[in-house]
Amino acid sequence: MVAELLSFPFGEITRVILSSLPVILLSPAYAGFFWLLAGLVALQYHRLARMEEALYGRTRIQVLPSTGRALVHGLLGGVLASYLLVFTGVALGGSDVAYLWPVALILMLVHPRFLCFSYAATLISLSALITGWPQVNIPGLVGLVAVLHVVEGILVFLGGDRDAVPVHVRHGDGGVVGGFHVQRYWPVPLVAVLVMSVPPQLMGEVIAMPDWWPLVGPPGEDLEARGLSLMLWPVVAALGYSDVAVSREPLARSRRAAGHLLLYSLTLLALAVAASRRPALAWAAALASGGLHELMIQAGLRSELGGPARYRAVPGGVRVLDVFPGSTAEAMGVRRGDIIRRVNGRPVADRQALEAALGEAWLFLAVTVERQGRLLDLETSRFRPGPGALGVVPAPAPGDPPLVQMGQWGVLVRWLQRLRRRRRPPAPGP
Repeated sequence: MVAELLSFPFGEITRVILSSLPVILLSPAYAGFFWLLAGLVALQYHRLARMEEALYGRTRIQVLPSTGRALVHGLLGGVLASYLLVFTGVALGGSDVAYLWPVALILMLVHPRFLCFSYAATLISLSALITGWPQVNIPGLVGLVAVLHVVEGILVFLGGDRDAVPVHVRHGDGGVVGGFHVQRYWPVPLVAVLVMSVPPQLMGEVIAMPDWWPLVGPPGEDLEARGLSLMLWPVVAALGYSDVAVSREPLARSRRAAGHLLLYSLTLLALAVAASRRPALAWAAALASGGLHELMIQAGLRSELGGPARYRAVPGGVRVLDVFPGSTAEAMGVRRGDIIRRVNGRPVADRQALEAALGEAWLFLAVTVERQGRLLDLETSRFRPGPGALGVVPAPAPGDPPLVQMGQWGVLVRWLQRLRRRRRPPAPGP
């Protein structure tokens, strides 16, 4: 087995992958679409920053640095995805990706999280199985989804709790609690294995591959009989992650989600390999792509919104949902989850009492917080009162409305809902 793995031409494949990245970033055929995705990522971070600023008067999200990180991580993720796709030999038809993008964009109009290729792959594959159109390589599509989600899991794990926005959400018990909303997007340039009909004079360099390759694709003799070849071709993809942390810290939630993504990916890749050898299993692979992904999403939401909330209001104090970087609270040592009990010796039973006590402080500020059952006295001699001067986001109090609605539909569904309301006949008068 080791000898077989060592027979893989890593050097030649590395050269092809690295030489393909400038093609995607700079050539007219690919650059426009890639940088359009980069612009959409920037707009998404701009929207999150404005939302946080509208809620709390300040934001931690810096649009340009966040977009820059997304581009760098997307490039690195694309290199990793290329290695995985080429190593496993996930072979796609020449037009498979061309079907994925339009379907994914239409699904995004129904719900933003449906932009994921997993749902598009399921719809395209089921259409091919039921109607015979379009002609696509179902194991290849499912294998592509599996590999992209391996990379997504790694990026989610490395991203941790960065850019997590504190929000008030509706808990499963009907109350409003504090939590964190996380959204990340990455444009991913990669090299995929495409099954194409190419004249011999246009083949270019031929790289000798080991006998066991490809794992997900048609056998070599089938390709030769049909006059087809396997080519390495630049492809532009996108990855997105959206989640909410209520029962867990944002970092712990991200790590847990990354583990679930890896398990999902390995299951999907195994089904893709099996379906490439037994065509009857294409049904299972097609259904698993979107079905298991949706099951993973819904199970995660139920776990977070149905479990014990970490940031719920408490009597006789103010629980801290979040602390802004560079704030007075951060300098004093206030942390997420702390309960503020007293300010300058004055008890604070709720948010209004906290604001009143802070308004009376000048320069010297002593805050008593409860942390894991212990009372701690934190002090500073550089406090100046004013709106948001402490720099904390309190957990929601009883009666506060939710600040975000989980499961909000996309543009198309909202437009249809407005259209239906306009056409509804007016209520009869008295």
